[in-house]
Amino acid sequence: RLYALQLDGDFVDASIQFRADGRMNQVFTGWLRLAEVQAEGDREVLDAHATAVLVDWDLDVEAGLVKYSFRKNGHVDTPLLHFAYAHHQKLLVQEEMSTLQPMLAPTKGQMAGVIGDTWLMQIDMSKVNQLGFLLPARADDLAPLALEQLAEFLEDGWRQTILRGSYYFSGKGFQKIGSLCLLLEDFYGTNHRYTELCSDILVKGFRCFYIPGEPDCSGAPIGSYYESEWGGIASK
Repeated sequence: RLYALQLDGDFVDASIQFRADGRMNQVFTGWLRLAEVQAEGDREVLDAHATAVLVDWDLDVEAGLVKYSFRKNGHVDTPLLHFAYAHHQKLLVQEEMSTLQPMLAPTKGQMAGVIGDTWLMQIDMSKVNQLGFLLPARADDLAPLALEQLAEFLEDGWRQTILRGSYYFSGKGFQKIGSLCLLLEDFYGTNHRYTELCSDILVKGFRCFYIPGEPDCSGAPIGSYYESEWGGIASK
């Protein structure tokens, strides 16, 4: 279905047509909407919601709760029609499902039509809230492995991990060492020597991003500018 709507959401009259080459027969200011009809019954559903045009949304997040508040132009009294993934549908609270034929997306399976200007998705956080940073049974196993990894980084291994020539792969290295530092902090405390040695590696690595000419910084990504007032790499 191809819809031509005036800015107020009304359908245009018959004086506006599409020519064979796909262009309109006169200057048009308004909304053009295109929808795929997958089953005969889709036409009626799509026609009923075409005059409500999504233009923006607000996102609110609380513990276990995500809320989308959609904004629209056109006929503001007409509820919006969206497609929702399967994992959305499991979390939606008091949703109104349309009778549209489900659409098979390139990823994540079938999508179903949901009617409404607000999506409220809720998940039970009771079990998650009982978890700590690590499972208690793993702490004794991971502590010696963390020290082995720290020793490897201290023996110059951090350069091969952080100074990878690109921001993408260097960022992955920072994430790896940063995770190790968090583990050491959890095992031994913030002020322990092991934790401080690990954090010093991050300091050295970060310096190579904004002072790449230092002797130990071979392989650091180049072309960045450090903004001292705001404290970050501003641009390439």
